[in-house]
Amino acid sequence: MIFEKIFNDDDFDRINNMVRWNGWRRINDESVGHHTFIVVWFTRLLCQEIWGNNDNELTLEIVTKAIFHDFDEMFTGDILHTVKHNNDNGDEIRKLLDKYVVSASERKFSVDTASDVLMNDNIMLMTRSVTKSIVKLADWLSMLYYLKREIDMGNKDLRKIHRYCNEKLSQHCDKSIDIILKFEGDTTIIKQIKTWLHQTA
Repeated sequence: MIFEKIFNDDDFDRINNMVRWNGWRRINDESVGHHTFIVVWFTRLLCQEIWGNNDNELTLEIVTKAIFHDFDEMFTGDILHTVKHNNDNGDEIRKLLDKYVVSASERKFSVDTASDVLMNDNIMLMTRSVTKSIVKLADWLSMLYYLKREIDMGNKDLRKIHRYCNEKLSQHCDKSIDIILKFEGDTTIIKQIKTWLHQTA
């Protein structure tokens, strides 16, 4: 049974204990589990602004992906963004990590219950561009949300990474608009986010 597995398998608890922003000076730690909650919350709000109640099937797909978007870290830990996206061999590192996660996920969720299939599919399954795009928007927003609170409490060390996240989210807003329009979504919220980012940069 899936709940017996969750209660007894320490791998599932790693997400609650894994601290993000490894290597950065922090006032308050953020776990991967807490980050995931914020991403799911923001994803659901984005879907509501973009489609309202017009496409509940797509919204469910996107929110489900948001729930599991960092579940691969139960196998890999929280690897620094600067490592996974370095200019020397970032592509190779990401490909090797993906290969490892696929194997680990297939071993972990090898029983063909509906829940095992759901988790395995949403950890590594390639998703539609719109699903990936909305979850990534929520991911960047979650990072900015955490960073703003740290800076508001006096953590000046995170200003540089805050500017970086602001720029990346702004760029992703531009990429998302065309994708959302293809799925008959309202892009007003994306344009509002982009304007707000320029005002707060």
